[in-house]
Amino acid sequence: MGAAVVADSWGPLAEAVGLRVRRLAVDDALDVGLVRQRHRLSPAAAAFLAAITGEQGTGEQGTGEGRTRRNR
Repeated sequence: MGAAVVADSWGPLAEAVGLRVRRLAVDDALDVGLVRQRHRLSPAAAAFLAAITGEQGTGEQGTGEGRTRRNR
């Protein structure tokens, strides 16, 4: 589970397979976007997403809230 920065041309394909696509607000000549699953992000991916979009992480985005570890 994670997030990726991809070329704008990948957006329609990513959406077609059920991924969420967001445009990034950058001052650059390259069209880029963010492709990710709608839920269950790893804690690192959720932190990255929060850092670049300004969104607060939630348990749904995979920040680890509500998770328990299994003892082995």
